[in-house]
Amino acid sequence: MQFNVLGRIGLTGDTGHPISLTRSKHLHLLALLLLRRNSPVRTDWLIDQLWNGRPPRSAGSNLKTYITQLRRLLPQGRLSTELGGYVLQAAENELDATIFEGLAAQGRHALSQGRHSSALQVFEAALKLWRGEPLQQLTCDGELAAWHDRLSEEFNMLTEDLFHVRLILGRHAEVIGELLSWTRLHPMRERPHAQLMLALHRSGRLPEALEVYNRLRRGLAEEFGVEPALAVQRLHQKILSMDAPLDGKPTAEHVLLRARPLIRFA
Repeated sequence: MQFNVLGRIGLTGDTGHPISLTRSKHLHLLALLLLRRNSPVRTDWLIDQLWNGRPPRSAGSNLKTYITQLRRLLPQGRLSTELGGYVLQAAENELDATIFEGLAAQGRHALSQGRHSSALQVFEAALKLWRGEPLQQLTCDGELAAWHDRLSEEFNMLTEDLFHVRLILGRHAEVIGELLSWTRLHPMRERPHAQLMLALHRSGRLPEALEVYNRLRRGLAEEFGVEPALAVQRLHQKILSMDAPLDGKPTAEHVLLRARPLIRFA
């Protein structure tokens, strides 16, 4: 059994075939149970979440119906009744979100040990699991919204970690197009702008590298009244003085660009 939340919420049976699950309340219920998988989930909390704090009089009986219908789609014993609630059993390797986060941690560990090729392979494997916005069919709020945001930020960080590894491996020319698109999508994320500056500089495209910095600086000033992070400013100065190396070896500034605190805004 495979549970999916990266993209459209869904189920895949042991045979590899998707299991039809189309009603919005069923999808919402499954997402809530997966959020608190392997732990008892109280009935009153489920009702509050499913009806956004305004449940109808029939909410209790409706929930029992949804549970029964969902239970029929799952292997026996997966969705059990507990005192005052329900428990959905899902192993770490059965939920795409936990597999994704596990691979992200594994890749970063390889990166911290200098095993760049291994990190590259693991990051690429993790990103292949991403099928779009998490919990795609739902309008998320509360705890589901927090889960959605955490997974989305993990995807952003992991994508930028992958750019980072490719720059270390000297593949600056091939990431320029992707970084151009990425920085257009995320005009206030400083890390990918710095990565793009480095990739352009290493490809002999100095004016474009400087324009990326100027665009970022203008955007931060107009939107938030701040300057780029010091690491980005130092990289800009090195490029101006032609001091930043053109090979793929990481510099002190390059390593600093991995730091999460550098990402101030999505």
